[in-house]
Amino acid sequence: YAYLADGSGGVRVLDISGLPDYVNPQTMVEVGSVSGSPVVDSLAVGVNSAGTVVYTIESSGVLVAVDVSTPSMPSVLGQSAAGGGNCKSLQTQGNYVFACCDAGVRVFDVTTPTSISELSSISVQAGASCLDIELDSSSSILYYAESGSSKLIHAYSVATPSSPVFKSTYT
Repeated sequence: YAYLADGSGGVRVLDISGLPDYVNPQTMVEVGSVSGSPVVDSLAVGVNSAGTVVYTIESSGVLVAVDVSTPSMPSVLGQSAAGGGNCKSLQTQGNYVFACCDAGVRVFDVTTPTSISELSSISVQAGASCLDIELDSSSSILYYAESGSSKLIHAYSVATPSSPVFKSTYT
């Protein structure tokens, strides 16, 4: 299955078992979706999966956990408090979700998807915003690109997600 963040359409579950079928691209079929509050309080902008739970980050900064154990009937498990505003992407590692938002990177504990909590955050420089993040799971290094006049890429160790440790900056 593939999971798609579809803006005001919420989260869509697609059966892609027929891909790649380059002759007949209609083999990708929507089998389920979830939308409405809290999934579309604002724009769903990024989805990553961890097992049978999909996490979507709303542009308002609300992280939503969606149960996709029955792909045809996805349902909301829980959500975080709002904050961080205008979130663009996310990455997952184990029981943690890392979200790229205007104010910086937000780190969530999703050990219990019905009770999501924010553990820590990494702030961007004044006048900048987080553009995108990548997570190297093997080394627990999180990279994020920052807008602004310097257009920097920062690296942080997230081996202890509650206390990210700065490693370096690339210009």
